[in-house]
Amino acid sequence: MKWCRSQVGDRVSYGIVEDEARVTEVSGTPFETYTVTTTTYPLSAVKLLGPVIPPTFYAGGLNYPAHVQWELETVFLGLASIP
Repeated sequence: MKWCRSQVGDRVSYGIVEDEARVTEVSGTPFETYTVTTTTYPLSAVKLLGPVIPPTFYAGGLNYPAHVQWELETVFLGLASIP
């Protein structure tokens, strides 16, 4: 199942992409209880949006010591290490 967030006119909603050709509108979100509606749109008729609001995520690499160690060893060419 492929979820999307899309806009048709002024209407923004979540949907399920089916057969790579159409989007079936969903009442609710993929993060809670939802109901599949009978409203469908051709995929070419919808504007695909970022999957969530806000559309930008920020994550601090320091929350992931292994990731930071990899960055230090590969991006910074082993100039430092985490004890």
